[in-house]
Amino acid sequence: MANSLGIDLIGKTVILKQSYFRSPLVNTEHPFVCESGFGCSEITRGTAIFGYFISDHERTRIDGFDIEKLKED
Repeated sequence: MANSLGIDLIGKTVILKQSYFRSPLVNTEHPFVCESGFGCSEITRGTAIFGYFISDHERTRIDGFDIEKLKED
């Protein structure tokens, strides 16, 4: 499984696990928009996901297992 949700994530906004961040963030979610990478697909073996944080548009790479849940609209 390429990501912890087991679904296609291209174009979706997700919330990362608190363990992804170096210092714990209390009651704070940093939505991340998934754009590409093998970790976006439910059928590939890779885990890399490329995208950006909505808060500051910082572009970065995360791993599929760092995802906690889909962002609720």
